[in-house]
Amino acid sequence: MWKFQRNLARPEFTTAFALDHAFQLMTEEVHKKLVPLLYSFTRDRRAFHLQDMMRRFSFDIICRFSFGWDPNALQASLPNSDFGEAFDIASRISAERALSVSPLIWKIKRYFNVVLEKKLKEAIKVVRYVMKGIIQNRSSPDFRGDRDLLSHLIVQNDVKD
Repeated sequence: MWKFQRNLARPEFTTAFALDHAFQLMTEEVHKKLVPLLYSFTRDRRAFHLQDMMRRFSFDIICRFSFGWDPNALQASLPNSDFGEAFDIASRISAERALSVSPLIWKIKRYFNVVLEKKLKEAIKVVRYVMKGIIQNRSSPDFRGDRDLLSHLIVQNDVKD
């Protein structure tokens, strides 16, 4: 199923349409959220963590492009997001798996539910919970298609729980 969806999604990332859409999203995020937020911090002479700001910026764009959903991570209050944190944890641990000397090592850790693998399981539960809600919303008859990747997959009738 995953390979089928990956092959279905791959062309979406290379078309001029997708590149244009991504550029449009980034431009919108910069002008409507990032610049005003950075300006408010400098105007009020408040310190901010630039790396965290860029992570939030990227997260908003990824969610909008992939799921057609805006998590609004770039708000003045810089809210904590369980979904954002779970997404970051799952991404980091998955990347560490890829760098592992042997897949056998992380598979053994997963079997024994070692610390990082336990964290990954918990993070995936949060991500799945949020994504299930987004998918259900998108799957409703009232929803009108969008340009995001998830809508494309739903149209293909291959998104399952």
